[in-house]
Amino acid sequence: MLKACEEKLWKKQYYFYSGTNVLHYASLQGNLRLVKSLIECGCDKEIKSKFGGTALYWASENDHLEVVQYLISVGANKEAKSNDGSTPLIEATFNGYLEVVKYLISVGANKEAKDNFGSTPLIWASRNGHLEIVQYLISVGANKEKNGMKCFYQNWHFNLTKKVYQQKNTLFRKILKFLQNVTNIIRLKNVPGQNRTGL
Repeated sequence: MLKACEEKLWKKQYYFYSGTNVLHYASLQGNLRLVKSLIECGCDKEIKSKFGGTALYWASENDHLEVVQYLISVGANKEAKSNDGSTPLIEATFNGYLEVVKYLISVGANKEAKDNFGSTPLIWASRNGHLEIVQYLISVGANKEKNGMKCFYQNWHFNLTKKVYQQKNTLFRKILKFLQNVTNIIRLKNVPGQNRTGL
């Protein structure tokens, strides 16, 4: 390990996994001990993989809360964006990791951050069926009336509703019902075969 530190072998990227280096890989695997050792020997916590992900990004994407907490404690940038504009919080919401989401919000992560597609954490949580995260984000003040949300629902709501009613998907029904209760954008009455006014 000492030799690796002296030779800064952590700078080497491994392109078989999105151009990650050893710190990225340790973070995405949740190896807290190795992450700590690498940081202590001078590994740059903000160095990015080929696709723009930092160590914090990879830990958040893979639900490794202890690694996320450690990286934040040593000053990792919680708003660092990947090449597609995704932040650690967006990755956690996208994948449904509630505890990571809660922690990142608690340390000030931007809950209104947008990726390159204009999608916020609330949009991704809604789209991917993560009801508890949707509820949590609304409870901490995520902007449910934002233009992006309205545009998102206008373009996506009909297809989702069709899927819900065709597959009898209880989880998505709950999400739609919850969003109906907290925003004037959603209209559950606009189901396939009915008038689509109000979308």
